[in-house]
Amino acid sequence: MGLDRLAGEAGTKALIESFVRECGSSGRTFKSSLLFAVPDSATAITSAARDLLTWEDINDDTDTIGQLEDAQKRALALSLGNAKRDLRESVWRSYRHVFLLNKSNAIKDMDLGQINSSMAPTLPDLIVNTLRKDDEITDKVGSARLVRFWPPALTEWPTKAVRDAFFASPALLAWMDPDSIKQTIADAVSAKLLGYARKEGTRTVLERFGEALSEHEVEISEDVVILKAEDAQNLLEPPRLDRLVIHPDRVDLHTNEHASFTIKGIDQYGHPFQVENPSWLAPGCNVGQDGQIAVGETLASTS
Repeated sequence: MGLDRLAGEAGTKALIESFVRECGSSGRTFKSSLLFAVPDSATAITSAARDLLTWEDINDDTDTIGQLEDAQKRALALSLGNAKRDLRESVWRSYRHVFLLNKSNAIKDMDLGQINSSMAPTLPDLIVNTLRKDDEITDKVGSARLVRFWPPALTEWPTKAVRDAFFASPALLAWMDPDSIKQTIADAVSAKLLGYARKEGTRTVLERFGEALSEHEVEISEDVVILKAEDAQNLLEPPRLDRLVIHPDRVDLHTNEHASFTIKGIDQYGHPFQVENPSWLAPGCNVGQDGQIAVGETLASTS
């Protein structure tokens, strides 16, 4: 931000808020990727800039330079160098505030404190290093964290949407390199935490799950999706009926008494499996296809 927008002014935060929330006439999608360096004061920078311009004007005046002795020329060069250094340091000292969207979706003012040019090669380097240390940005997100951040409403997550989410949602860490998502996905698929599949019309075709996958093989696309381990396993081996559970599992009935039974199917993964049109049979009893059983005259009890 320019020197006319100081960190302590209410209008500055309001302007940054509008930049973060809006992009032209529409809402901004990748709002978590924006960082704003904001000056604390304009006085020191303005004064240092005037001093530097004064010394540069003198240095550029060939007539004046021609009248100077060698010692005076050395003193001029020293003063010019000091003025440049003073301006650089005044910029560092003033631009100590970084505004960004925090995990609560609100604009946050991060004060870097007393900083100077010896702390990093450039001011952006210092800002990035500080944000990395404070866990605001990262070079790479671990595969386990990617699984934890899975959107509850999705069963399939397009790889393009995965990449974009980390720059759109303030709840997620922003990445320095968007392509690092490829390594994260590759690690998760290789470790059997996620499946890697491709959309073919209405079908989802599983390509990798628990097999080695390199980042160079990961495609960022709307048609390539990642799946939770459970859903990937279902594509690898579709659910099938593994056992039946009848409730109650035992009942003692006397002549002309009746009871009601229900049946549930369980697949090989321990999940419910729909059982359609079961056939009921109990010797000596009258059994309806809805699970109702009545003991006949020839049996004293049944189970």
